[in-house]
Amino acid sequence: MTKSDLHTPQEIQEFKSSAEAEFQEYNGKGVFVTSALAKEGVNELFQAAAEMYKSRNATSQSTPRQLEKKKEKGSCC
Repeated sequence: MTKSDLHTPQEIQEFKSSAEAEFQEYNGKGVFVTSALAKEGVNELFQAAAEMYKSRNATSQSTPRQLEKKKEKGSCC
């Protein structure tokens, strides 16, 4: 969520707290508030996105060839 009229880290934290309460029912990974004006929150957002990508990538599905090998092994006897 980007809000362009946040000037200070305190304003960002206050807004983030109210946004977290608002979005709590959706069980998301977190609430990230960025402000280009205050240059806050952008780094944290991209770090969290990178971590989510890494964990998703590590548990992603096998390639089609790997799936084929699993089928070959499983069809024995």
